[in-house]
Parts: sequence; structure tokens; C-alpha cells
Amino acid sequence: MLTTNEIQEKVWSLGAKINAPKSMLIVYSEPVGDGSGYIVIDNNQYHIIYSERGYEIFRQTTEDVNELLYWIMESVASQMASEYELKNRNDENKDRYIAAIGCIVIIIVMFILSMFFLP
Repeated sequence: MLTTNEIQEKVWSLGAKINAPKSMLIVYSEPVGDGSGYIVIDNNQYHIIYSERGYEIFRQTTEDVNELLYWIMESVASQMASEYELKNRNDENKDRYIAAIGCIVIIIVMFILSMFFLP
């Protein structure tokens, strides 16, 4: 099992490959309280727990560090796509931008998958 610090290093490395801002790549090990996810490692399992104001909203659990990294980077890709759409929004063509954001997320996620499964 990797430590939280080792996971952080891997996330920074993966984030650099897609030019993700470091602010999106922070791996928390305790609740922030704003809905952000944080990592808990116990019983040979990784947990990403999303909580807000002290209440757990959602939890993902795996024994596979690559699956954990995928979940983290999927979230980063989604944030990047949302920010791109907001910066490039055009009210005349908003339906196209909404469709484009989905395409961007899919492309980024496929790129991330290729980092795990290709040499």
C-alpha cells in the first residue's frame, strides 16, 4: 500500500502530463468540510471519502492504487473541462458547449487510462 504522500507524488506526476493546475491535484488526508474528497488508508484498502460540514456524502473503496488514481484524475479532468467550458462559454451556442464539455471529459479520461495501461 502506498502512503498518502506517495499517492500525492503520483497525482502530481499524472497531473503534469495533462497540464493540470497544482491546486486541483492536492490529495487531502482529512476532511476539508467543503465537499472535497480525502483519502483514508486502512485494512489494506484505499477510501476516497467526500464529506461536507461533517457529513459523509459519498465513499469509494478499492485495494488497487491504480483504480484510486483513476478516480482522482477523473475528478481533475472533470474540473478542468468545466473550467474550460466556463471560460469559453458563448450564450448563442451553449448547447454545443455543454456537449463539448462531455467530449472533453471523455478524451481526458481516455488519455488517463492510456497512461495506466500502455508502457
